[in-house]
Amino acid sequence: MSTLVVTNISDGTITTPSTVVTDGGTTAWWQYDQATPSVHDSYNISSVNDDAAGASTATFTSNVAATTVMRRYGGSLDNTGGTHRLFPSGGTLSTSQVSQETTNSGNTATDNARTGWEVGGQLA
Repeated sequence: MSTLVVTNISDGTITTPSTVVTDGGTTAWWQYDQATPSVHDSYNISSVNDDAAGASTATFTSNVAATTVMRRYGGSLDNTGGTHRLFPSGGTLSTSQVSQETTNSGNTATDNARTGWEVGGQLA
């Protein structure tokens, strides 16, 4: 395997420091249907487990380097008026997986047909 060591990456018009890629771009994302359940599309996700109504756990293909710098974003295209959040798998921070939870406006766990999630940080 070859390794490229570069300071900047350019397409000929825009130049970006290579650290944007190595130090904190999107490390994983997935679009998930909790109702089916099925993954529509993903990056760096090896599997998603349906844990319960409104709850699932995504496992990374390649682990993240540290949980202290992990950024997590989530949301749903279904307008349930509730919450959509990512939280540590099993109640502890993990470099290999993250859990997600969605609730409706009554704060009851509910499956959403179209959820989208993103995790940022460094890969291990």
